[in-house]
Amino acid sequence: MEKILLKNAEIVNEKEIKKADILIEGEKIAGIGDEGYFADQETDENLKSFDMRGKYIFPGIIDAHTHYLLNSRGTVTADDFLQGSLSAAAGGVTTVIDYIDFPEDGDFNRAFFKRNEEAQNSVVDYNFHQVVQDFNEKISNNLADLKDIGLASIKLFTTYKRAGYMIDKKLWSSVLKRLKELRILPTVHAEDDALIQELEESYTKRDLMGPEYHPFIRPDSAEALAIRDMGEEA
Repeated sequence: MEKILLKNAEIVNEKEIKKADILIEGEKIAGIGDEGYFADQETDENLKSFDMRGKYIFPGIIDAHTHYLLNSRGTVTADDFLQGSLSAAAGGVTTVIDYIDFPEDGDFNRAFFKRNEEAQNSVVDYNFHQVVQDFNEKISNNLADLKDIGLASIKLFTTYKRAGYMIDKKLWSSVLKRLKELRILPTVHAEDDALIQELEESYTKRDLMGPEYHPFIRPDSAEALAIRDMGEEA
């Protein structure tokens, strides 16, 4: 088994930054010790040693909100899984959690395997949130498939009604109750759709639709309203 010794590193954990050596065997950390602690193993021909003096080592970052190969509203995001994950790895991100589009037929298994094919060339670990845009008895039953697939969370939208992402407010309570039964985490894009549409119409009439007006069309008050409403349903 190949071994790697990282010497003189500044190790960052939840409590402190400490200079130490790290011994890695295979894909696991075999030990952490003070400088020189693993000196007796440096003669092992299977060991590669690297001097990390002046460099920091910290746990891999999990980016829980990426959009690779997202087809939405007539366009596609710039990054596919290869390019996006290369950038992630360069920044210390070792896991990304992307999204699976809502399957109109409620077949979450099929949607997962299709999306998984698109992610095969990722250079970092990945998983998905499943987007849910509607809810009925069939979808409720099929949500149980997510646990078997290995997905632990879904995504709900309280806005983007025109784009078809928004789930009807009347369904919120039923969806949340079902997710609690299944122990699946709901994540929410929380913005009040009615307020945003009203502001969009107002700013469009004045020809004020440049990127600089985005914070005014989607203000923090829209988020606060949606969070309040969603919280009341929960």
